[in-house]
Amino acid sequence: MEIYTKTDDIIKKRRQILRLLLDSHPNDCLTCQKAGKCLLQKYAYEYDVKFREHDGAKREEVYDLTSPYIYKDNAKCILCGKCVRSCGQIEGRKILGFADRGYDAYITLDLGKEFKDSYCVSCNRCVSVCPVGALIDKREKGKIREWEGETKTVTCKVCEYGCSFDVHSKNGKNVAVTANSPQNGRPLCLKGRMTTELSYLDNPDNPYSKGIGEFKESDWLTVLGLKPIVNKANKLKEEGK
Repeated sequence: MEIYTKTDDIIKKRRQILRLLLDSHPNDCLTCQKAGKCLLQKYAYEYDVKFREHDGAKREEVYDLTSPYIYKDNAKCILCGKCVRSCGQIEGRKILGFADRGYDAYITLDLGKEFKDSYCVSCNRCVSVCPVGALIDKREKGKIREWEGETKTVTCKVCEYGCSFDVHSKNGKNVAVTANSPQNGRPLCLKGRMTTELSYLDNPDNPYSKGIGEFKESDWLTVLGLKPIVNKANKLKEEGK
């Protein structure tokens, strides 16, 4: 069998699809956190498809800023479904899904449109597979761009899965940690992410815990689940054991 993936007809159809996606997409590549690693940007460059002015419909600008870990931008979503599939691969999660139909379709959460109201555990699986700037790691946003600084991949040692994270450094300082795509069944989790941040970042942002309908600023011992262990160790130390 011979399969042709770059015939004139296929290239024409790809350009038409890219044209439709760009016509609905915000023209803010210069300031988007995903610039440099955005697949829509990559293929638009490869197939020479540019933004254009038009009077047609564009995706509604709806943002979810309620999570300290994930930034969700509805206007940039291309409805590829990767986030929905990735989230659904872990038993007991399946937080993301599609809502509405046709051009009005969007990615929704289990209990509404915002992370603060959902059962999302902030594992960032969805962020790691998003090809555009629709889902961004909020703790990386504004700190470093793809072409700035250096990146080192490290392995999480919190559990046996050994998920991988990228540690981003700029001007000699480690400034951000982002989750890599969860290959080989690795689930990703907030505890592993926060442990990696505390281990490698020079000045990590304050951690947050999920409450009822909101995120609250917390402390590292609580977020990492170490407070009971530390309290007991201190008690034993006081008792001279």
